[in-house]
Order: sequence, then C-alpha cells, then structure tokens
Amino acid sequence: MSKLTDERAAKGVQAIEDELDKRAVIGMHLASKSDLADALGITRQALSQWRRVPHERVLEIEKLLGVSRSVMRPDIYPPTEGTHGGHKSQATAG
Repeated sequence: MSKLTDERAAKGVQAIEDELDKRAVIGMHLASKSDLADALGITRQALSQWRRVPHERVLEIEKLLGVSRSVMRPDIYPPTEGTHGGHKSQATAG
C-alpha cells in the first residue's frame, strides 16, 4: 500500500471513530467500538485491528452509522459531485 493509500485508509477508520465519539457524547445507540463490533458480529479486537475498513463492511457501516462510503474507502467509492465528499448514505439519503 502506498503512503497516500495508507493515509486515506486511516482517515476512513478515523471517521468511524469520530462518529462513535459524537454518538457517545449525545447518548445515541451504537456509541462505542464494542457496540459497532456487536452490530457487525465481530469482536472488538478484530475491529481494532483494521488499518482500513474492509470492502465487505463498508455499506453495512454506512447504513449503521451514516459515515459516507467514499470517506471510508475512497479507493473503491470515489467522491461524487453534490454529495459533500461522497455518496449519500442509506441512513441520510432521502
């Protein structure tokens, strides 16, 4: 993986962590890595080992958290015009 790809991958994982932090502050459902791991059917340890979001988990996480797929994996889902940095998520599309 190139340095740029590593940086983009890290931003995707960081976006998930930031969203979980926001949810914890306001007391929302799915507010921790443990909650997300449970929702995905994996261990928290497995989730913590991600250097980038696995492609097979992107759409599921987008639906659960509303984090754009193009933020998590711009290498697979490049940002499109008019969507503020990416595809509209299933959670927020309307």
